[in-house]
Amino acid sequence: MRVSVAICTYNGENYLREQLDSILSQTVQPDEVVICDDGSTDQTLSIIEEFQSRYPSIINIFQNLTNLKVIKNFEKAINLCNGDIIFLSDQDDIWFPYKIETVLNHFQKKPQCKAFFHDLKLMKEDSELQQTIWDVLLFKNVFNNISLNSKFVEYLLKYNNVVTGAALAFKKEVKNDILPLDSGLIHDYQIAIKLAIKNSISAIPETLGYYRLHKGQQIGIDNNKVDINKKESILEFFTGITDWYIELQFLSIALNRAENYESFIPGLSKYVYILKNNSKEAKKNFFKNTPFFKKKRILLRWYKYKILNTTIKDILLK
Repeated sequence: MRVSVAICTYNGENYLREQLDSILSQTVQPDEVVICDDGSTDQTLSIIEEFQSRYPSIINIFQNLTNLKVIKNFEKAINLCNGDIIFLSDQDDIWFPYKIETVLNHFQKKPQCKAFFHDLKLMKEDSELQQTIWDVLLFKNVFNNISLNSKFVEYLLKYNNVVTGAALAFKKEVKNDILPLDSGLIHDYQIAIKLAIKNSISAIPETLGYYRLHKGQQIGIDNNKVDINKKESILEFFTGITDWYIELQFLSIALNRAENYESFIPGLSKYVYILKNNSKEAKKNFFKNTPFFKKKRILLRWYKYKILNTTIKDILLK
């Protein structure tokens, strides 16, 4: 299988060299690395040209005449890839040496699967952290109970995206399923939902690279909000109140997202219908199964958080 890597760059001189080194020193080397630069004004292009001189048959540079921004730049990079398997890459991370080899093995073991994603170890600037992305997003806590081929769309809508673009690889044949990309939703989230609707995506329960947190990053996890202990304690607090009320809040978030995205994600309309019915059922069960005084206490405690301008979305999803 031929391997393509799609990279979008923009003023990435600080960490790009380390990323390219990690990609080009893989145990299975990529056949092509497609780099779309979005008008960098620093030394980014010089760094890319330096690598192109060393790997002329692998590195392909494309300079945008106008600034496309991240989503449309990734759309362009994906379109330009010719490999059987396309890996997405950010400009500031680091791949473990065996990443491509490991992901290809999974494609060979599960030929029916069209895409895979994996976990990433967090690092802040140049220092390794203890947490991974799945730790921060609380995905590891529920991973074994999630069916990626049935309930994963609802999971993505309710609990936010766990499919980081820097950890995603897919077969060339799904291009028609995921493109074009709408500018209203970050590229990896769009792709994850579209692939989940098609029952085409699966998770690799391994950590295959570093995800770098730094001041200059354009998108991604806010490095000021990586506080796993705080999030877990809040989860325990709310779950202790009542599962029905938590479910109702998450369903409200999911329905809002589904209604916003259904105009540009084919197949999402049926999930709007499902989530509306699930919301009605959760609301009915909350009022039916929760005693009056407990219900009053729950709503008062929730109102306290509302006064503090805090919603469950702020607490759990950021």
